Amino acid sequence: MHVWQAIWQCIWKKYASGKGRASRGEWLAYCVFYLCFCGLWICGIFSLMYWCGDVNLIDFTLGYVPFFLLPPLVAVTVRRLHDISKTGWLSWLYLVPLINILALGLLFMPGKPYANRFGPEPVAIN
Repeated sequence: MHVWQAIWQCIWKKYASGKGRASRGEWLAYCVFYLCFCGLWICGIFSLMYWCGDVNLIDFTLGYVPFFLLPPLVAVTVRRLHDISKTGWLSWLYLVPLINILALGLLFMPGKPYANRFGPEPVAIN
């Protein structure tokens, strides 16, 4: 699987599905895509506000677009936790300050090279 295939899969095929497993590459590819998209989107909104001069309903509405890409981020995080044989409920730890930094280390651990209770080994990204 290539990087863009992993991002496509996160957005369209498994939009908010926490079933199955996700490789480190799939999780990392979507996280980088999400951060870059949000950063560019916010820069675009600020430049639109700068050049147009006032804030109207369209600017306010455009600010919510990155939230539509948030459910796939949560879902791929849950699937990544499944890959290391942890429950998806651990994703709630990312809302707790300071603990979220320690919990982030879980997502960089290598996955189990065999099938576990969440499914078969995920396809790696080339």
